[in-house]
Amino acid sequence: MSIGLSHGLREAVPAIGGFVAGFTLLLLLMGLGLGAIHTAYPHLHSAVKFGGAAYMIWLAAGLARDTSRIAPTERPPIGLIGAALLQWANPKAWVTAAGAVTIYVPPVPYAQNLMIAIATVVAVGLPCNAVWAVGGEAMQRALTNPWRRRCANRIMAVLLVLSIIPILR
Repeated sequence: MSIGLSHGLREAVPAIGGFVAGFTLLLLLMGLGLGAIHTAYPHLHSAVKFGGAAYMIWLAAGLARDTSRIAPTERPPIGLIGAALLQWANPKAWVTAAGAVTIYVPPVPYAQNLMIAIATVVAVGLPCNAVWAVGGEAMQRALTNPWRRRCANRIMAVLLVLSIIPILR
């Protein structure tokens, strides 16, 4: 949404591809071996889950205090590679990938089920990320006013905190 707001949909397209590609690779590698670590050490999953939730609350608090995060910027958009790498630094992505592999990928036939999960991520991830970018682009004119930006930031901060609830279950 931020890239769509700051640069428009056309400039957000490479980032959308990067977000999906980065998460897809994370999911694939999690399914091919990192998931075994999670299975062998289930407490590690809890640590990642709660650490990721704490990080997201920290991000939400910063967003609620800062009006510049949702404002248009002159910085270039993150791009394909940057967006892909960002998924690897995103605790929510790690928790989601670990959970997807352990909960939604049945063991028989494992490889086939993992490929179905990956195809689902791509099929759902591309249009969902595009909708967020379109929403950001649509908000460009509405958020030129500093008061509106502050309100939008606070709404987004609340939504970010609410998005943590399914992770903590």
